[in-house]
Amino acid sequence: LTTATLLMAVNRLAVAGVLQPTLGLFLLQSLGDPVVLGGRAMGVATATGLGLSLTTLVSMAATPLMGGLSDRTRTRWSAVAGGLVPGTLGFLLLAAGPPVTIPVALLLIAVTAGSNQGLSTALVGDLGTLGRHSRRLGWLFTAGDLASAVGPPAAYALLPLLSLRGVYLAVAATLGAMLALATLWALTRRPQEVRP
Repeated sequence: LTTATLLMAVNRLAVAGVLQPTLGLFLLQSLGDPVVLGGRAMGVATATGLGLSLTTLVSMAATPLMGGLSDRTRTRWSAVAGGLVPGTLGFLLLAAGPPVTIPVALLLIAVTAGSNQGLSTALVGDLGTLGRHSRRLGWLFTAGDLASAVGPPAAYALLPLLSLRGVYLAVAATLGAMLALATLWALTRRPQEVRP
């Protein structure tokens, strides 16, 4: 339960807490205003909206795909570990990659966002004891909401110290740590952890 809740918190911190409130600034710093894509110029706010819309759509598609994968793997934690890899790489690309990699980075992060959201909920559901589900899900989503709320002020407070690319690198490290923990759980959980 604690690790599933941590997964939700890390997911919401990374995406809703850091990426969404800083993407416009990142695009402004990386691409300027106006942003030129495919020979067409658009304002940075339009480009930000386009990027966030695209990530939302990809995230929505990734959620059932990763859920289905988790139903067929040894444990849900195997799917969690696999789902964390793209987001870690995506934030590394934002932190260190050239501007041309921004769309790829956003797509990778979106896969992880959808995966983590759905799988953390499924992990709590797998714990059984229906009478406790509401309380457990309450803790899960409270942790996610708290991480979403703490993320923006924390990210902007760190900007003078780390720069935005440094903040994205810190998020990549956080996702990487969650990946290591998920891999450990995947290797140590019983094969029948997932309920049919």
